[in-house]
Amino acid sequence: MAVIQRGDIRWFRFEHPDKRRPVRLRRHSRILRKGRPRQHSSSPSSRRRKAEEISMPGVAPVALAASLALLSSPAGIEWANFLRDPTQRNYERVFRMVDACRSPECEAEARPDSQQVRALVSRVSHDDVRAVQLAFQCRRMLDGGDLEDVTRSLGSLADTRPRRFLREAKRSAQTDRQLRAIVRMLPQRVVDDDAARHSAAAARIQSLLTVKDRDLRDLRDVAVAFLRE
Repeated sequence: MAVIQRGDIRWFRFEHPDKRRPVRLRRHSRILRKGRPRQHSSSPSSRRRKAEEISMPGVAPVALAASLALLSSPAGIEWANFLRDPTQRNYERVFRMVDACRSPECEAEARPDSQQVRALVSRVSHDDVRAVQLAFQCRRMLDGGDLEDVTRSLGSLADTRPRRFLREAKRSAQTDRQLRAIVRMLPQRVVDDDAARHSAAAARIQSLLTVKDRDLRDLRDVAVAFLRE
């Protein structure tokens, strides 16, 4: 290999052991062929990413920035830990955090974000008792679509696990207003169909009436009365 200096550019001359092979010149990683450097091809997506990097140097997308901000907060980390690994220890850490939060400012910090709400709803639908307890506990902190999703998942629990629904509603000290909102939140598929909605409410009533526990009877009757309104 020989080094050739041409102006401010340094070239490297590679000579193949077989003297009959042509000599190659390299500038960094580009090979000179017929006096012109080979151009590396790039896909439209890579060119678009480069353009975005140039137009927004050092600026992360809004969604990514929001996610990073959430994960850097103590509450976001606690929720992420529980949803990734729902052990008793991780459950207790989230439960204590949510239970101790009683001001609007604190609730805004301690509530799960929308992605975590979806993960929580999924665990509720799979009958994860710790997720059910946290869903009842954190519902008061939520609004909009997150509130609707959690409320609907808890209402559906009255169809599939009526005893657990009533026991956890009692354990979390749901008010009559809260219980009414939950028990009357029927599946999305029946919302725009009056006949299907009445049928779903009747089925939920029958499900709740299967609970005969003495300590749950009063709450059961209140929930059934809300469905019969």
